[in-house]
Amino acid sequence: HAEQCGAAAISALAPSYFKPPTPRHLADFLAAIAAAAPQTPFYFYDIPSWTGVNFPCTAVMGELKARAENFAGVKYTNADLAGLQAALHFADRAYDILWGTDEAMLAGWSLGCRGAVGSTYNFAAPIYHRVLEAFARGDLPAAQAAQLQSVTMVATIAKYGFLPASKSVMGILGVDCGTARPPLAALDQEQLKNLRADLERIGFFEQVSESANTR
Repeated sequence: HAEQCGAAAISALAPSYFKPPTPRHLADFLAAIAAAAPQTPFYFYDIPSWTGVNFPCTAVMGELKARAENFAGVKYTNADLAGLQAALHFADRAYDILWGTDEAMLAGWSLGCRGAVGSTYNFAAPIYHRVLEAFARGDLPAAQAAQLQSVTMVATIAKYGFLPASKSVMGILGVDCGTARPPLAALDQEQLKNLRADLERIGFFEQVSESANTR
C-alpha cells in the first residue's frame, strides 16, 4: 500500500513482545517487511528504550545489508553515541542515519547526523532551526541555548503524557490532529488549561515563533 501510494520510505521497529534472540532473527523479521515494498527505501527504527531489543545497530545493519536490497538506513533513537558513530561510518557511510531524539539533536549533529525524524519538529521547528543554524556558524553556546529550550519543552509536555499532550499542542497551535489512539488517554479540559499555562510559563509560544532569535 505504501509503495502504491508513492511513499518516500517505510520503516519498522523490532517486535517488543516476542523479542528476536539475535540480530539475524531481527533482520529476518525486518527484511520480510521491506520485501513487501521492494522499490521503496526501508529504514530500521532503532529504539531499544521502547522495544527492549538492544543489539549493536551495526550488527543489525550488516544482517539487513545481506537480506534487503532496499535497506536505506536507520532512525537512530538510541542513547549509545559510540554506536551512533559506528552506524554512521558503517560500509563507508553508505547508509542514511537519521537522528531520533529531539531533545538531544545537537549531540547527533555533532557526531555527524545530517537528518532527523522526531515528533516535536511538527510544532517546534523554529527551535531546531536555531540549533542547526547556530551549529552551522560555529556558535556552540547559541546552539546549546536553543537545545535547552527543547529539553525544557519536552519535559513540560511529558508531564501530561508525551504523545497525547503532543497532539494537544498541535491543536493549541491551530492544527487539529485529533487525539492519540487508545489506550492512551486524551487530555481533559483541566489538563489542557494547565498544559497551556505551563507552556506559556517557559516561553514556548515565543520560542516557536519564526521571528524568535537567540543570536
